[in-house]
Amino acid sequence: MIGYTRRWATLSLILMVPYASFSCGSIEVLDAWIREPPPVSTVAAGYFTLKNNGSKSAVIERIEGSCCAEVTMHQVLGVHNQKHMAPMPKLLVPPNKIASFTPGNAHLMLVSPNEPLQHGQSVELNFICNDGTSRKTDFTVVYGQ
Repeated sequence: MIGYTRRWATLSLILMVPYASFSCGSIEVLDAWIREPPPVSTVAAGYFTLKNNGSKSAVIERIEGSCCAEVTMHQVLGVHNQKHMAPMPKLLVPPNKIASFTPGNAHLMLVSPNEPLQHGQSVELNFICNDGTSRKTDFTVVYGQ
């Protein structure tokens, strides 16, 4: 549990670094998927791996999608052997590093989908970076993962 807490404490510190030299031109979004929620659910969770192939850090300011009212990034923090979810205002990925959003850890929350998300459906999300660039990525809705 200590390693887990340190990892997220480090991520939180990285998020506070002043933005000096950053670029999102070289990010790659891999293994993007959304867990199919129950039909009456008002939220869904999304997962992916973000790889920064560039020589500068990448800062994701927000993620948008026409599929739902809001898309937010969340992290899971461990304090006193208890986990809780907390908003992640930005995501910084250093050069040649990856950030993984996986079940039980960091994830996306897709709030108030416009229609029920169903297995096999493709949902386009747009990663907006602090340098004004963006990266559109298709997420596949998957049942039961």
